[in-house]
Amino acid sequence: MKKCRFGCCKTWSWMMLVLLAAWWNEGAVWSQPSAPPPRTPKKREVKSVDDLVRYAKILIERDREKDGHVLGIPGIGGVQGVKRVLLAATTDVDPWVLQAFQRAFSDYNVETITVIQPGRACQTKPEEAVRSRGRVGVVGSESANVSQRDTLDFSFMEKIASQVDKTLNFDARGVPAIDSDLARGYEQFIPKDQMWKARVIRTPFYTRYQLASSWVDYPDDLFRAIGEKVWKKMVAGKKWKLTDEWGSNLEWTVDAKHWEDMPSTRGTSSNEIPNASYVHPNVRPVMSAVPDMKGVLVTRTLSEGPITEIKIFIDKANVTRVEGGGRAGEWFREALQRYGNLQFPGFPGPGVGWVEEVALGTHPKASAALGGVCGLGWGENRRRSGVVHIGIGSTRNRETREALMKGTSGLPRGEHRDFQLEFPTLWIDGEKIIDKGHLTILDDPELRKVAAKYGNPDELLREEWIPEFETGRTEGEQFP
Repeated sequence: MKKCRFGCCKTWSWMMLVLLAAWWNEGAVWSQPSAPPPRTPKKREVKSVDDLVRYAKILIERDREKDGHVLGIPGIGGVQGVKRVLLAATTDVDPWVLQAFQRAFSDYNVETITVIQPGRACQTKPEEAVRSRGRVGVVGSESANVSQRDTLDFSFMEKIASQVDKTLNFDARGVPAIDSDLARGYEQFIPKDQMWKARVIRTPFYTRYQLASSWVDYPDDLFRAIGEKVWKKMVAGKKWKLTDEWGSNLEWTVDAKHWEDMPSTRGTSSNEIPNASYVHPNVRPVMSAVPDMKGVLVTRTLSEGPITEIKIFIDKANVTRVEGGGRAGEWFREALQRYGNLQFPGFPGPGVGWVEEVALGTHPKASAALGGVCGLGWGENRRRSGVVHIGIGSTRNRETREALMKGTSGLPRGEHRDFQLEFPTLWIDGEKIIDKGHLTILDDPELRKVAAKYGNPDELLREEWIPEFETGRTEGEQFP
């Protein structure tokens, strides 16, 4: 090699080799786990129950069927015609939260407010569970305690819930709810003596810090603006690609048939807002005319909490193989095998391995329960902007839902399993919608103008909670 005037040819040669090696090993580089630095939501000062009452009132006043469905927090729908309320909670729920709701309902002249706390969700010590600072560890298994809890008689709670006007359920067993979509779209199949379940409202605020948070008092107009921009991108999109730093890589198409069939899965007549949810908008890859989702999903979290890393291989929107996942993986593989030959109405083939939901979190302030124990509230982080929630099963279409609601099909209920990607990257028609867990729409200048009406746009449009994952743990995962 001819030496250059400055004696730098050897240096340039080494640089070229390094660049070539980096290009050649690009896949290996990106396959290494890499995530944004963890971030913990700021805890607002809470000196007494008095500081929490105003937040409880925000939730009580929020319209359940309209604003509550789309605005990122479960609305309670006001107190018109409400004389009796039940607050059902485990003893893990912060007593100040329950006292705040009692005080708020009393201020609205609700006559009877009953509180029932049948027992703890589990016996995990707080220091062993999800940390209040947002750190996510694989927590100890409590299968024995959960099994014992499952055998308890909760009929007394159902009796009380059936006699009140509204029930707020803070993760208590014994007061099952009927999803608002089902209650709205399939009411004719619900027995009259079970309609009280449509009055049960899941209320995922388990600690004083989560109740007194920017998630609860976030400006409605700003969140509507975020949701509308996300939904417009989704309904116009055809080609989707989803990856992450841990190895997920999925591609699929959403077509006209998908959007024609979509409303019936929600019990609505159109795909227009507010029929679609701002906070958890989703598409259903299996519902395209030719389901073509292909690739691999790699994750360390279910909606219920962290697990050992699992790899789920997918072809034609159907699971073909599952690797790893510890006991959660065994649980999933067992279900796939057990129902592998069972045909659910409206699905392209048998089994419960269909990818029937890919949902985008859109709320920058949603988070898991701050300061909670036993993973209470973990599933709420699926609502946080930039998180992708993937549901696999055989429940999300009109034909199967009707068959299950009629109760005469003999089909198993609840064959739907939820997985999450905390730091995904998502492209829709080549446009990057999510970048390593950050919803890029939050950077939109129009949204910043809306945010400026309420405060500092940098603060209002900043994702509040980024979990930190402990790596290398392979045993003791907690799952349902």
